[in-house]
Amino acid sequence: MAAPSVRIVVLNWNKPRETATCLDSLLRQDYPNAAITLVDNASREDPRTVFAGYLGRVALIGTTENLGYTGGNNLAIARALAEGADYVWLVNNDAVAAPDCLRKLVAAAEADPAIGLAGPVIRRHAAPAEIELCGGVVAAAACRFEWFDRLEPARAAQTAAPASFMLPGTALLVRGAVWRRIGLFDVRMFAYHEDIDLALRSARAGFRAVLVEDAVVGHDKDPGGRTPPHVVYYSQRNEIRLWRTHAPLRSRLRRALWDLDTLTRPTAAADPAHRQARLAGYWHGMLGRTGMYSPDHAMPWPLRALLAARPRLVRALLRLA
Repeated sequence: MAAPSVRIVVLNWNKPRETATCLDSLLRQDYPNAAITLVDNASREDPRTVFAGYLGRVALIGTTENLGYTGGNNLAIARALAEGADYVWLVNNDAVAAPDCLRKLVAAAEADPAIGLAGPVIRRHAAPAEIELCGGVVAAAACRFEWFDRLEPARAAQTAAPASFMLPGTALLVRGAVWRRIGLFDVRMFAYHEDIDLALRSARAGFRAVLVEDAVVGHDKDPGGRTPPHVVYYSQRNEIRLWRTHAPLRSRLRRALWDLDTLTRPTAAADPAHRQARLAGYWHGMLGRTGMYSPDHAMPWPLRALLAARPRLVRALLRLA
C-alpha cells in the first residue's frame, strides 16, 4: 500500500536563515510521500528571491499582509486538504527535524485511526540532551494548562488523562480528518495558544494526541533567554480567548480576577515592557480584540491607575469568586 500523503507546512516571517535551515532538514526526511509548502507571511524581502534555490522542491504561498501563525498556516492547510492530503505536518521555521522524524510520526498515527495528533519530543537544538517540550495537559474547566519538559510526567498524563493530553505546535502532525471535522485554526488567535485550542477541539471530536518519544526535533526557544513583549501580549490575550471558548463562566471570571491580582502585585512591574504588553493583552483579550501586536498597544491609563490604586479590591473580589 502507498504511504499516506503528508503535506509539510512551514511559515516564514522575516527569518530566511532559520527557515532555510528548517527546509534543509525537511528535505532530508526519509518519508516517501511528503510535499513541502512554504508560506511567506508578507516578509520584507521577496520570498521568490530569498528562497529561489528551493523552488521546484518546495511550493510557495506568499501573502500580502502578515496573517499570523493561524491565518498563514490555514492557507496551506486548506490547500493540502483540497488536494487530498492524509496528514498535515506543521513545523516551526526555527525547528530542525531528525531525518526519520516524519516517518516515525506517521507510523504512530497510523496505528490507530482515533489518533488525531502526533508530536515528537522537542529537544534543545544547541543541547540535544535537554528536553524543551514533550507534551502537556490542559484542564479547561479549571482554566489551567501545563507544559512538560520531562518524559515521566508526560507519560503519566498521557496514560491517566488522554483526553486532556496536548502537544505543542512546534512540529505537530495532524490527521486530515481532524481538520475536516473541527475546522482550521481560529484566526482570531493570530499566534500562540492555538495549539491548546486545537487540542481541546480535537479531543472533543473524539481524537487522541500521542507523544512519539523516538521522534526528535531540535528547537531553541527564545534565544538569549528574554521573552519578547509580543509573546507576552499574545499569550495573555489569547489565554482569555481560549477560556472564553472552552471554560464555564464561573471559572473564566475567577481566572480573569486571578490575572488582575497578578498584574497588581509589585513583582509584575519588574520589566516595564513586559508589564505594558501583559496589561494590553489582558485589556484586548477582555474586549475580544484580534490582530497583530504593536508596541504602542496599552491598557488605557485611567484603568491602569485604578488597578494600581485598588489592588486589595481585586483580591477581595477574587476571594468572593
